[in-house]
Parts: sequence; C-alpha cells; structure tokens
Amino acid sequence: MEDLEALKKRAEGGLNAGELSKGETIASGILAKTITFSKQAGQAIKQFDEQHKISETVVSKTNSAYKNVDEKLKLTETTATMKVKISEESQKLDEKFKVSATAGAAGEVVKNTSTGVVSKINENEAVKKATTAVSNAFSFLSQKATAIVSKAVAESEKEMPSAKAATAMDGVDGDDSSPKSTVPEA
Repeated sequence: MEDLEALKKRAEGGLNAGELSKGETIASGILAKTITFSKQAGQAIKQFDEQHKISETVVSKTNSAYKNVDEKLKLTETTATMKVKISEESQKLDEKFKVSATAGAAGEVVKNTSTGVVSKINENEAVKKATTAVSNAFSFLSQKATAIVSKAVAESEKEMPSAKAATAMDGVDGDDSSPKSTVPEA
C-alpha cells in the first residue's frame, strides 16, 4: 500500500509530517466540502432566523416567563438569602472542626509524596524511552492532523470566500451584499 509506505517513511524521518499522502489529500478535500456545506447551512439558518425573528421571540418569551416565575416564587431573593446562611454556617463548622487546615496539610503530604514517586519512575530508562516514543508519536499525529485541517480550511475558503468573512465577523451585522446561501451540488 502506497499510503502505508509513506507513513512508514515519515515515521522514520524520511518525509515531512506536513506533507500529505493521496489518502490524506482526499480526506482533506472531503473535510473542506463539509466545512463549506456547514458554513452555507449556518448562513441560511441565520438568514431565516433574522427574517422570521425566531430567536428574538424565544428569548423574549423565555425572559418574560422567567421573570414572572421569579416574581411569584421569589427565587432570586430566596437563593441569595440561603447563600449567605450557608456561607456563615460553613465558616462556623470550619472553625470548629478545622477542616480547611487539615485538608490543606493532607494535600501537601500527597503532593510531596507523589512528586517523589514520579521522579523515581522517571529515573527508569525504559520509562524514559517509552515516554519519548509516545510523545514523538503524538507530536507526529498532531502535525499530520494540523496539516489536513489547514488544507481543508484553505480549500473551503477558496470555494466560499464570503463564509470566511462571515465567520470572522462572528455574528456582527454587516451589509447585505454577500451572496445568498445555496446548497452545493453533490
């Protein structure tokens, strides 16, 4: 398999982790189409919501209902009073039983013990080698994932440049000169 051989070469340092194989290029293309479709769907949903004021209506009615329930049941007032009482009682119990001081001392003992254990483990050569190998593998995979996603995002932005501006604005109202959303062809 060509991709398996390329992966072996990269693992041995023969190829740059940023270079993409044929399969990875195909995967980034699929990811790019998915990103583009998601952006288009998001724009269409946002536009529909703005036209029909669905979010605005839901938020308004929810806030109104919450306010009515709160006024009738006095939830905010009761919660604030209970918070003060619980805090006062907690302080009294802590002073009486010295919970904070005891927990702090126990935490310090655990910290010192675990630090010693970890340093002893790290002195072992086999553990050092295994740690380095795992770290290198995760680093390689991270570089590979970053390269695939970067290529997919770049392809998506080529296909739908207006989505880049809309995403960058993140909900800020601008002019309506951007093209209308369309569903991509299969």
